[in-house]
Amino acid sequence: MVFKNQYGLDEHYKQSAEHHYCIQCGDEFDSLAELTDHRIKSHHFCAKCNKFFSSLTHLEEHYKDSDVHHYCVECKKEFYTESHLRSHLKSKAHSPPRFACDWCPKTFVLPSSLVLHWEAGFCPSGWNRTSVRDAITNSDDVDDFSEIVRLCIHTNGLGVDFQATKQAYDPSTSMYRCHLCPAQYWSFPDLQRHLASRAHKGMLYVCSRVNCHHETASLGAMFQHFEDKHGGTLDVWLVLGILRGALGYRAT
Repeated sequence: MVFKNQYGLDEHYKQSAEHHYCIQCGDEFDSLAELTDHRIKSHHFCAKCNKFFSSLTHLEEHYKDSDVHHYCVECKKEFYTESHLRSHLKSKAHSPPRFACDWCPKTFVLPSSLVLHWEAGFCPSGWNRTSVRDAITNSDDVDDFSEIVRLCIHTNGLGVDFQATKQAYDPSTSMYRCHLCPAQYWSFPDLQRHLASRAHKGMLYVCSRVNCHHETASLGAMFQHFEDKHGGTLDVWLVLGILRGALGYRAT
């Protein structure tokens, strides 16, 4: 196409979908990706919202105030999801490691990371997921532990066997309640069949919070559940204290 003047050519670039044209500086790019990258680097452009801002300060204010952005103000970095941002804020970038391993020099920001370190089997202590579970089971504080996290015990090499007792009967509903999930049954045999099914196979730990019943295969994963869903604090500190006492007792 031929244009009478530069203005007509510029307008064509702006309006044509076949051109990747920067209206701020008049440069043309080979692809939309290159144009977007240029806008972000040179013109305070928010690609997610398709908006330009007059300054970097205004762009950062947009990131902070917008519900669609997960932005760390201190690091000036955006994250893909809110969960990724929360994990970043809990990392060493923002929090000093406070949880030291009792058997090696490693330190961790979160108690869940410390417990996962023990369960992974790489600590010089020799602890792993099975020995951590066994230490808790044989601890004098296992009842206090169960007030916060219900522990299901391996009884054979095939998985976890659960057994109900007559205490599962709830007089207020005239039904038998599963202690691992909200399920209720009219008869005791039906509850036993539920516990013998695949509904809870492979899960060792169950959150004791009311209306939660979250299940995990490792204690470290349960710690992560407390940190993410219940604020961590009291439950995590109590369980970590019980666990440390159990592991320390077994280590001597």
